[in-house]
Amino acid sequence: MSNNTATPPKQLQDLTDEEIAKFAINFLVSGKSLGDLRGLTRDDLDGLYGVGHTHYSAGNYPQAEVTFHALCLFDHRELRNWLAWGAACQMQGKLESALNAYSFGQMMDLQSPEPAFHAFECHVALQNFPEAVCALETVIANCQGKKEHEALEKKAKTLLTELQSALRQAGA
Repeated sequence: MSNNTATPPKQLQDLTDEEIAKFAINFLVSGKSLGDLRGLTRDDLDGLYGVGHTHYSAGNYPQAEVTFHALCLFDHRELRNWLAWGAACQMQGKLESALNAYSFGQMMDLQSPEPAFHAFECHVALQNFPEAVCALETVIANCQGKKEHEALEKKAKTLLTELQSALRQAGA
């Protein structure tokens, strides 16, 4: 007769708040995602992105939003996921949600000009003009010296000049 005195692993509901917090911090610090925890492969994540892209392309922005939001939760490290979620929100006029998505996207790639450019679009629509100026300045800074972003840099410079001129004329 075997005397198995090993303690069985705890179930999530048996963990204290402190144990859950410690696990979450250690997990995220390790560079892993919820998709890793669930065992999702790159193919799984790419497939989910494809589903979201299909919804978005068909103009089904609410379903695209749900799909891309889930993708951001499963793979928070990918800029394209945050841009896609932001775009789906933006197309529905959910500009604050879009700004949140673009902000997270910018954190995933501090050198990318794309999140700041889309944030600019949202800020203009919300009439947050000082924030729009700041976003364009970020776009320009993140484009400098990058041949693949020359057209975006030129566009951002033109938009910044026009926006600053309009703000001066309005006395802002």
